[in-house]
Amino acid sequence: MRAFRLAIAAFAWLSVGAAAAPAAEETAPSLTAVTADLRENTLSGEEIRGITALSSVRVVDLQSLSGADRQELEETLRESEDNFAEVRTAIEANEAIEAELRKRDVSLSNVTAVTRAETGALTVYMNAPVP
Repeated sequence: MRAFRLAIAAFAWLSVGAAAAPAAEETAPSLTAVTADLRENTLSGEEIRGITALSSVRVVDLQSLSGADRQELEETLRESEDNFAEVRTAIEANEAIEAELRKRDVSLSNVTAVTRAETGALTVYMNAPVP
């Protein structure tokens, strides 16, 4: 059975490194892109805790979604294996991710899900509706 795993906050590419400066948060990409990413690449709490190195992190703010788009996102999030609290707890246990989000002033209470692309890049989704 394919497990759907939770994802985290706002699309703003940033390479993690000494010379990198915090990127501004952007509004969410298309709903199609967000739901596809959540369905295919979501990380469970256990997977989040296991991440030891960050190559790239982007933060996506989903606050602008409304109406039918918001409902579709809620349905996608209901399919997730772990709930928001488990994802947030896993982030708190992962010093690298927590430090990166803190550097960007992202509150863990706003984090909804985290995904990882094949390249290893993480996407953190925030301000999503609670299903």
